[in-house]
Amino acid sequence: MKYYIFSLVFILNVFNVKSQRVIFGKVIDKQSRESLAFANIIFNDNPLLITTTDIDGKFNYNLNVVIYKLTITHVGYQKFELSIKNEENNLMINLITETNKLSIVEVHKGENPANRIIKKVIENKNLNNPEFLSTFQYTAYNKVVYDIIFNKTSKKDSIDFTKFLKGGHLLITESVSQKKFIKPDFSEEEIIAAKVSGFKNPKFATIETDMQPFSFYENNIKLLNLNYLNPISKGSLNKYSFRLEDQFIKDKDTVYIISFKPKKGKNFDGLKGLLYINTNKYAVQNVIASPFEEGSLTLKIQQQYQLVNNKYWFPEKLNYELKLGDDKKSKSFGFSANGKSYINNIELFKILNKKDISPITISISDNAGKRNKSFWDNYRYEKLDNNEKNTYKIMDSVGNKNNFDKLILIVEKGIQNKFPSKYFDFDLSKTFIINKYEGYRLGTGFFTNEKYSYKWVLGAFLGYGVKDQTLKFGGNLNYEISKKHEMIIGYTYINDLKETGTFGLDIDNTLLSYRKIIGYDFSNLVANKITLQFKTLKYLNCNIEFSQAKINSINNFSFINSTFTAEFRYAFKEKLTDAFGKNLSLGSKYPVVYLYFTKGFKDVFKSELNFEKIEFIVNQTFFNKNIGQTTLSINAGYITKKTPSQLLFTGEGNLDRDSNLNFFTKNKFQTMRPYEFISDNFVNLFLTQDFGCLLFKTLKFKPNVILYNNIGWGNLSKKNVVNNLFFKTKEKIFSEIGLHIDNIVKFKINNLGYLGLGVGTFYRYGYYSNQELNDNLKYQLTLKYITN
Repeated sequence: MKYYIFSLVFILNVFNVKSQRVIFGKVIDKQSRESLAFANIIFNDNPLLITTTDIDGKFNYNLNVVIYKLTITHVGYQKFELSIKNEENNLMINLITETNKLSIVEVHKGENPANRIIKKVIENKNLNNPEFLSTFQYTAYNKVVYDIIFNKTSKKDSIDFTKFLKGGHLLITESVSQKKFIKPDFSEEEIIAAKVSGFKNPKFATIETDMQPFSFYENNIKLLNLNYLNPISKGSLNKYSFRLEDQFIKDKDTVYIISFKPKKGKNFDGLKGLLYINTNKYAVQNVIASPFEEGSLTLKIQQQYQLVNNKYWFPEKLNYELKLGDDKKSKSFGFSANGKSYINNIELFKILNKKDISPITISISDNAGKRNKSFWDNYRYEKLDNNEKNTYKIMDSVGNKNNFDKLILIVEKGIQNKFPSKYFDFDLSKTFIINKYEGYRLGTGFFTNEKYSYKWVLGAFLGYGVKDQTLKFGGNLNYEISKKHEMIIGYTYINDLKETGTFGLDIDNTLLSYRKIIGYDFSNLVANKITLQFKTLKYLNCNIEFSQAKINSINNFSFINSTFTAEFRYAFKEKLTDAFGKNLSLGSKYPVVYLYFTKGFKDVFKSELNFEKIEFIVNQTFFNKNIGQTTLSINAGYITKKTPSQLLFTGEGNLDRDSNLNFFTKNKFQTMRPYEFISDNFVNLFLTQDFGCLLFKTLKFKPNVILYNNIGWGNLSKKNVVNNLFFKTKEKIFSEIGLHIDNIVKFKINNLGYLGLGVGTFYRYGYYSNQELNDNLKYQLTLKYITN
């Protein structure tokens, strides 16, 4: 009897194994051929037999029954039913867009069910936000595919380009990164492997990791440098319209599919898309989102979450689709980028030490570009397809032949204000010099590059002012003590110009600053300097300088000054990325503080001055969903003892009376002449409110409104005497207000965006206002690149 029972159980188990079926396939948009993430697939009309496509539109499902029918649904697409044979697999399913569906206005008795669900999502945000976990770390494989979009171009052009790439893509980048995180916001991501088609040195791999947020729980979602109100943030129910589109059962939980878009009449930067909400903690399981208003540049993000340790929701797959110039009506072309990140090896609550977290938020390993085939085969989420293999084959050949890496070198040096040549780098900061005193300076500078030494750098410059007919020259020698701490020691000799009243804290590093161009009061400076720069305490940059200088003014007044100077910049929790051989700032949500201290020593190396000079700047930028972006800058300075006019504070004006057209310079007074006021102690405040399009917006007219309010106070004590210089002081407070209306008129740029033309005006009021109204007004033109 036992033998028969055993035989029966064995036969039933064999039958069960044989009846198990793994079915897999992919769901795509029939017209665009793009993958459709998060489509629902129901088997045999049984709502308990259901799966969802992943972020790549793929599905893989195990069943213990014979499959004879699939029903595929996706919001915005027609329902599709497919009868299949038992042996069919690896299905390719095409969905058709629901173009004729009329918009239905739902009237709910009581509360909208979608709103009820969203309220619970908002209540559980902190519980589900992965960045509220104490610690975590993971490994991610990232891939970005770039392509050219053809819009109504001739078939010949398309065929020629396709033939050249042999079905491949324009560019592919791959990377493997390892990230560590400690609450609240200590993070470090190191790229341990990077690969870029056509390039041997993948230095720019770090710039692609910040295209979309890590999770969908921040109050403001930042996309393409714009802040969009998150539909699951507090107060979003007053601005977003939600609709329950579908629901299904998954693993004993219910998943609600909710569409969202801004309510009519609500003027704010909003998103549209779909939220898949799981009743297990009312967490976001999947999300599809894109800006509600699209322009020449569009971005769609897709995120997929998994339940780690059966308890914590965590991002599993991230995807973005970026398109520039995708206009089917245009005859020009555009570009697209499709980026995917697959997160694995997730470890939650692992013991991590804040001291071990690097201040470089995103860095690239020295060996990142040297990984072999077996390494990539181990980390790739899926094998490269034939088109991707062709891309590497063709572009690597073309890149090697045309030396694509030289282009990256040009960008890298350009960020450092250099231009590379075979044996040395040109110093662009000493090449493009224009001001009213010299006119245009003929000349340039150079630095030795890494071909000579990574540690030692020798530089020099030579220039001749066309207007002042005077030669300027100098040189420097630097040695890098520690790359990790950015520690460099150096010696500098200069015979150059010094502008009267130049602030020690000159944070305007642009090559062609308008304020620098209109400067006209200069003295000759001959100086020897020993410098030391380094980084410490993670966020503190330090520059120490010992100098002996002789200053000769144009009125034949001269003096010798020996000084010790210490300059500090502190940006708490500033995010940095190691890109193009330089640490680039990704910003900080905390105030950035600058401090400058100079001590003059009398009788040291024939110095004639004994004084202390202190300067202080605090910059803070923050975003509010109702009023936009606010920027505040407070500048202050104090000099303790008597100093010549060349060392006092002036030059904060940006008004050129000789020109009818002035250009805006940040944190300067727009209605003040460059040297109109002088002081030995001062306080200036610059307040900027950028409303974006929050105040006014129509379908075609979207002006950007910016308000300015600048005030300043300064005093010149009796201990200071100004040498032969006409001046005023501003003890009564100088004040001005400004208004910019940008993007009033837009000019299309070959389907790749717009140039927005706007106007602005500043008005000088209060004690130092002029008698004539027109003398208090200054008009400006604004020109900006925009995408919509």
